[in-house]
Amino acid sequence: MKIFLILILFVFLCTPLAAQVNHPAKSDTVKSLKSADKWLAKDKADHFFVSAFLTGFGYYAAKKELHRSEPASQNLAFGFSFSLGVMKEVYDGTSKKGTPSWKDLLADVLGIGMAGLIMNASVH
Repeated sequence: MKIFLILILFVFLCTPLAAQVNHPAKSDTVKSLKSADKWLAKDKADHFFVSAFLTGFGYYAAKKELHRSEPASQNLAFGFSFSLGVMKEVYDGTSKKGTPSWKDLLADVLGIGMAGLIMNASVH
């Protein structure tokens, strides 16, 4: 439980609210889209920490509230967070408010992996 609370505090202190995120100017050329999607960017950190938080939240809900087993709780948490990341990228691709990025999705997966490491370290 302490890890979960620390993770929540860390996420809210390190990442801004979604409404405050500045999106890069969009262009019709592929070159500008590639240059705007950098590996080391605030957007990738946001994806990483939010995915880690959602994984922790999903794990807590499955384990403590739904009384699922350890493996089932982890699987639900991973699936919950990953599906939200995929839905965000689909939304970015279908709306004019964002640009879909496989780099964002990879940052989501890395955040999920970090949360999994924390979960396994706290169990054993």
